[in-house]
Amino acid sequence: MPSNIVELYGNSSGVTIPIAIAHNLSEQLTAGTVNACLAGFGVGLTWASLLMKLGPLEFCRMIDYPSSIG
Repeated sequence: MPSNIVELYGNSSGVTIPIAIAHNLSEQLTAGTVNACLAGFGVGLTWASLLMKLGPLEFCRMIDYPSSIG
């Protein structure tokens, strides 16, 4: 279970699961498929989960800009 999204991207709310998939599984998903269990817990005791087969997918490359311009 990846737990690195908040420390890398901050509180991402409803897009935490897609960010976790893109950040942690992009290499595996471009090469083939992955069986995944996705679970989300939200405000007001809402929750959902599912088992699914992901991939193969294409991802855009992330471009990091320098934090200071000058």
